[in-house]
Amino acid sequence: MDLGIVAIIMGVVISIMGYLLAKKDAAQEEQLLDLYIKHEADAAKLQSLEVKIAENHYPKSEINQIVDSLKKYLDDRFDRIEKMGRLS
Repeated sequence: MDLGIVAIIMGVVISIMGYLLAKKDAAQEEQLLDLYIKHEADAAKLQSLEVKIAENHYPKSEINQIVDSLKKYLDDRFDRIEKMGRLS
């Protein structure tokens, strides 16, 4: 008799533990799904941001042209200053 009662109690306890674990697994699955959906939305936003950044950046050749133009301008100005210094 005592063994039968213990077996019934153990069965009930194991059933309750199984139920609670299944409930916890379902909750974690839902959290993972929500996290995955958020990740996909963030990845799409990041991709959009990368495209915007790429559109707003100058190409390397254009930057080189701007720097070369500035260098030429400064060289011309310094040459004028040197000529003015020689004339004085």
